[in-house]
Amino acid sequence: MFTDTRGKVVNLQAIRAQEISPDDNNDLPFEGGIYVGGDATTAGNVRVTLAEDDSDVTFRNVPDGTILPIRAKRVFATGTTALNLVLIA
Repeated sequence: MFTDTRGKVVNLQAIRAQEISPDDNNDLPFEGGIYVGGDATTAGNVRVTLAEDDSDVTFRNVPDGTILPIRAKRVFATGTTALNLVLIA
């Protein structure tokens, strides 16, 4: 368990992790949450398609060190400004 940026306790135990590069044309190697490592200077946007949805959504102003508790199947290069992303599942 860990505490997210709002102080909420989240029960997430990852068994897979992989650094990822956003890609407009290809799905991720597996579905999972996204850790935003950032660069310690600014928040960024993460544009994704979720596992059971064909439309995309942009999470805006995601602070560095945040884990997005989602099941993403694609992270787009266009619209994603957050850095040092890690896919976790």
